[in-house]
Amino acid sequence: MRAMTRAITTSFHATALVLATVTLVGVGACDDEGNNDLGGPVDLLGADLPVVLPDLLSCPQPIFTGFPGDSTSERRVDCSLCGCTVDTLSKAAEQGLWTKSTLSATLSDSAPGIYIVADGSVGPAFASLTSLNPGGSFYLDGDFDLRMEYSTPVFPSASRIALRVDVPSSEFFEVSRGRTVDGAAVYSATLAGIPAEKAASVNIGTLQIVRHGATITVFGDGTQVAMSTAAGSGRAAIFLSAGLEGCGPTDAGVPDSGVCTLAATMHDLRLASGVLVDRR
Repeated sequence: MRAMTRAITTSFHATALVLATVTLVGVGACDDEGNNDLGGPVDLLGADLPVVLPDLLSCPQPIFTGFPGDSTSERRVDCSLCGCTVDTLSKAAEQGLWTKSTLSATLSDSAPGIYIVADGSVGPAFASLTSLNPGGSFYLDGDFDLRMEYSTPVFPSASRIALRVDVPSSEFFEVSRGRTVDGAAVYSATLAGIPAEKAASVNIGTLQIVRHGATITVFGDGTQVAMSTAAGSGRAAIFLSAGLEGCGPTDAGVPDSGVCTLAATMHDLRLASGVLVDRR
């Protein structure tokens, strides 16, 4: 029994000595300058240890490059986890990702995004881009959160910049920032044929369409403009547009100082979440 007690005591003393040694080496006795007595500052964060910490905040966002040509199997780009850039729109006028249409308007590429000039001096003028492209269409599948940035120096009367999705039932869901024919600055929405409006003020911002199940909600610069529960679940094509109906009066009932041109930039079309597919 005495032998066993002596062995346990010896083991305890050895363990205490090891712990004391580890404590001394890891921390040391510090003077008033924060230095230890062993000759040098102590790295309490262990920067000298060969440890690589994972970047838990890193989440790569893919950049969509299109679905060119034909494929016997469905092609998908899943942006559900981290989101993705559908198109920066800085090369949208030149590249073939979109089908483009214009009426009394021009499209040109710029570093911020696609630059549209619509001249309404002789009547309606607009420019539009759609993902219904004979060279490789693409659609939104299931739930999604689609956003587009826009900017313009001024909104003339009866002008707007719009983000829209179309589903196979021929219903469309659209949100826009613009100015009414009587001069009011508004966010407008049309959800399955039902219109809505809310007051607006800024000329630079974000248009957003969110679908969750059968509910679709649209936002202008973070303000909810309208919501519909008739969104369905069909795969949706994407439309971007900017234009005006022509020169119109202001809310004072007088001509709009000769401003009949909308010069707008659309850029950074992205999915905060969602899936892109190559067929309906």
